[in-house]
Amino acid sequence: MPGTINTTVAALVVEGLKAFAPEALRGAEDLLPLPTRAGGVPLEDYRQVLEHAYRHGGGRSLLIAGRALEALSDPLLFVLLNTDAPRLLIEKEARLGRFIHSRHRVQILDESERHLTLEHVGLRGHDPSPLENLAACGQHAVLFEQIGCVGLSCRLTRVATPTEVDGGAIYADGTFAEPPLTLPDDGDLWTLPPARHGFHVWHFAWEEFVPSRRPMAGLDDMLLAASPYKELAEDAPVAARVAEVLLSDLGRTWRITQVARKLAVSPRSLQRALSEAGTTYSDLVDRVRTEEASRLLKGTELSATEIGYICGFADAAHFTRRFKQRYGCPPSRFRAATPA
Repeated sequence: MPGTINTTVAALVVEGLKAFAPEALRGAEDLLPLPTRAGGVPLEDYRQVLEHAYRHGGGRSLLIAGRALEALSDPLLFVLLNTDAPRLLIEKEARLGRFIHSRHRVQILDESERHLTLEHVGLRGHDPSPLENLAACGQHAVLFEQIGCVGLSCRLTRVATPTEVDGGAIYADGTFAEPPLTLPDDGDLWTLPPARHGFHVWHFAWEEFVPSRRPMAGLDDMLLAASPYKELAEDAPVAARVAEVLLSDLGRTWRITQVARKLAVSPRSLQRALSEAGTTYSDLVDRVRTEEASRLLKGTELSATEIGYICGFADAAHFTRRFKQRYGCPPSRFRAATPA
């Protein structure tokens, strides 16, 4: 079974099992710790742990392993949680997948004010297994609660539209339940088509959304720093106000209509004001992203991958290209030239 899985993703699931479903890992001593190589954790080894956990602790053990996110302090997680709408979390997650070369992604099938139907799908022919679907579903339940989904529930179904026959609640009132859809007792769990298990379609619903974010010691001060654009306040106050909005959630893909709404002006008025200040919206966004990246490269030990993602670049290549255009060298050389 070729391929690898991101080391952090694999470790998160294993640590969640250890903390919240230790019975699922009894007898797994020969499988842990997971081996690592340059590309991450070998997929075969990771899946052996998932199958052991499922056979000994049931599907609930893989769901509840997502609780490991509740206390995790991580710059990538910081970006995901610094979000004021459930849809934005999914959008940010898709961009993160490009940075860490994820094999899978989550796509939105349907949405309303208090509901999202999501599907966990594979990229480049790497379809997620039923057990990988369960682990990812549990993590998303935790993420949605942490950004402010109150009264959250989740159902699993084989199809996008839930039915009473194959749909069952696996999360409600803060508690994970055993999935109502079961897998075969023997045979290959990794090649089952989605129609056989239904673990890939998740119906999340919530009673209300109250934006909230768990503080992360150290990261809050580092990543929500005061605006460095005070010099703009006198010469170009509108540009300074735009920069402050961008910096409040730099990991978000801000459209000018969204920024204009935050500033209570029309997009056309904002464009005109920026033009009068000698800049454009796209140039200002690029300036804020690259200058914040330079600050983090000089003043922190965050990796270039983390910094590129935190600062809202589309992927690693986009980060390198835009940074080099502004500073004349790639991020790695810029950091190496920075005095210790």
